[in-house]
Amino acid sequence: MIADLQIKRTKSNQAATKRCGLYIRVSTEMQTDGNSLSTQKTRLHQYVAQRKWTVGKVFTEAGLSAKNTRRPALQHMLRWARDGKIDVVLVDKVDRISRNLVDLLNLIGDLRIWGVAFVSASQSFDTSTSAGNLMLNVLGSVAQFEREIIGDRVRENMMERARKGLWSSGSVPYGYKVNPETKVLQIEKKEARTVRAIYEEFLKTGSLTRTCHNINSAGRVTRRDKAWSFSSVKRILSSPTYIGTLCYGKRRMRGDRLFDNSRDNWIIVPNAHPAVIDKRKFREVQAILSKNSGTKPWSCSTVYLLSGLGRCGLCGSRITGANGYYRCAGRVQKGSSFCEGLSYRQAELEQIIVGRIVGFDTNLDSVGQRDLMARILQGFTAFPEGKIRISMKPEAHSSCYGT
Repeated sequence: MIADLQIKRTKSNQAATKRCGLYIRVSTEMQTDGNSLSTQKTRLHQYVAQRKWTVGKVFTEAGLSAKNTRRPALQHMLRWARDGKIDVVLVDKVDRISRNLVDLLNLIGDLRIWGVAFVSASQSFDTSTSAGNLMLNVLGSVAQFEREIIGDRVRENMMERARKGLWSSGSVPYGYKVNPETKVLQIEKKEARTVRAIYEEFLKTGSLTRTCHNINSAGRVTRRDKAWSFSSVKRILSSPTYIGTLCYGKRRMRGDRLFDNSRDNWIIVPNAHPAVIDKRKFREVQAILSKNSGTKPWSCSTVYLLSGLGRCGLCGSRITGANGYYRCAGRVQKGSSFCEGLSYRQAELEQIIVGRIVGFDTNLDSVGQRDLMARILQGFTAFPEGKIRISMKPEAHSSCYGT
């Protein structure tokens, strides 16, 4: 079958008319509604017409950077190349397909294996020769260098804006909006009332869980009209943004991943914008959070095999184990106003589920199993289809039983 595919592609490549996949792209730094896409497309069509080739398909990427290969149109084109639907990948310039040298060389290597040529319309080179491969490496290195220079300039500009107290990028903190003229954060009154209510509730209860439950019971919602979660409430209570302090550079990019940055490298600007919470109240909240930050004893000693694997039949949240019980994580974090999911003993639920997974007999007879299953289905996992939803990966199953 592989031999037939190679013969088929060889005959196709030797034909006078080659099928081309045109790849055009503009990055996030360029204007997607300008002439860039149309200019590239016109130039490539002219190149194809001059050589009397045919256009198999145009793959368009608007507003995406070439720093990696995670682009829908690029992946679509590579599938076409792998399946033998095109004979040539044609771009206007090498940096349209990639600005990362390693990614570029890997792409060219895959195309060569599939018998598909790679052509740059404005940078004529032949990758079948040593000189052509050298030129490809040089152009790829230049493209990567240009991308890194652009990235450095953007970062320096954003850091300078942050030092002036201006909001540079990212999601605007809840309780604020960006002034379109000054680019400084200003208070969003409706959201700010919820922020103040969260602080007051936490000072009254001293508990993140109870604060979350009470805020949700009061009908207060997030910016996306969702119930408040434990992590969202904690983030608001911990953020110095609400006392008017701007913090920039908490995380940094390393390759394609975000990592926490050392506090020494943060840009911290006090009194950069109006405060929602006074500093005394903020300090009181931080003292309580610090006091409550100790690890709970049971979290280290008890293993809950089904935590995160099951779903609540009422709200779809994951189930979580604590203190000898499995509970709906939605109810635990957001309160009964979010979900009425019930609790079940760890031993009972695991006896049924684990017995079904590994196939050994439990101590219960078949009638007892059905009765227990019915009770579980009626409360904790009341799906319309009447089934417990358990999602277990093979490696997770093996780790549970030491196989």
